[in-house]
Amino acid sequence: MEKELWQMTREEHRRWRVAQATDYQQQQWREHKETLEAVQRVWDASWRIALRYTIAEGKPVPPEVLAEIKKDIAFAVVPLSEAGVNCIAPERFCEGTQRCDRWDRCKYPEKKTCKARHAEIVHYEEALATLERVAGECRQTLEELKKEEPADGKPGKV
Repeated sequence: MEKELWQMTREEHRRWRVAQATDYQQQQWREHKETLEAVQRVWDASWRIALRYTIAEGKPVPPEVLAEIKKDIAFAVVPLSEAGVNCIAPERFCEGTQRCDRWDRCKYPEKKTCKARHAEIVHYEEALATLERVAGECRQTLEELKKEEPADGKPGKV
């Protein structure tokens, strides 16, 4: 193998795996496409895992591979040195509006500098804006309903 796994694009990795397979395996894949597709999903998962560890270790992943994995899965690229000793999953240190699934229960000191804080702020600002919009619509509907009340104040027949 001329390249390490983490230096290959997904297609290069798949071609390499096929080349490593026995003639019998290749024949089975030609006859049963669904088997090949299932096997490729496993290969793709191992490729993504290898890339995550490689990126976390700070190795220089080729730009074309990095671009492919960034569009494939959503995670932040953070070297282990920045991740902190307690946080075992660097992808938790999110960029942009990616939310951390452990933010609400995180008790690690790294939480103070975690990039997921921004995503939480954005999430709750959006939730608040939605609630305010819904509350405004409810107020408007109530006002319209009150205008339509009969003069005697008794509910009308349905």
